[in-house]
Amino acid sequence: MKTNSELAKIIIKDINHTLTLLRKKKLLRDESGITQNLSANNQIYISYSFKNDSSNITYDKNISYIDMFDALLSNRQYTLLLYDKGLVQAEFIICNGKIIKERLTFYKKHNKIWGLDEINEYESSDIDWYSEEFGMPLTLRIDYSPYDHVECKHAATHLTISNIESCRIPLKSIITFSDFMKFILYHFYDIWLGEYSTCYQNEDTITDLERKMLHINWI
Repeated sequence: MKTNSELAKIIIKDINHTLTLLRKKKLLRDESGITQNLSANNQIYISYSFKNDSSNITYDKNISYIDMFDALLSNRQYTLLLYDKGLVQAEFIICNGKIIKERLTFYKKHNKIWGLDEINEYESSDIDWYSEEFGMPLTLRIDYSPYDHVECKHAATHLTISNIESCRIPLKSIITFSDFMKFILYHFYDIWLGEYSTCYQNEDTITDLERKMLHINWI
């Protein structure tokens, strides 16, 4: 079994490798940086550097998506910001050499896809492309939370769409940050970032009964 620090190094290396790929492809507008903190009970918490209480706004049902998104942007509540200001958050908690909590989130203000060259042209002409009101907002969140598991209702690893509290689509297992970014870029931007290779933990987190539901699986 890996130690906490060994697993943390694997996760951080995977995040940094992905950020390097995004920089090379000029897909990265900003990055917050990665923090690694050790708690009093020897758990390692990996998050984004500027995280503060304003990140909790994502669960406020009494504000508009635009207000929520603007607050996340202005407070830099993200791991990275894509070229079109699509926002990604990544958080992990490690204990006894295993991931005990994972959260990977993607927010996009519009479902309209602008090309990198198109945005560069707009910005060089001082055109405010980002304030356009057309299009639907996008939110995807993958959570791994085994201590909250309720079979077929709250899968240990699940996908939540549009921040709907009851939406917890079972996933086969924990996914890596790099796989999450490849999934987002391929299916939402038609950008291929590369093959899938990195692995944090091998074991499946889905139950036999949850496999009988509509779920997300892969080899």
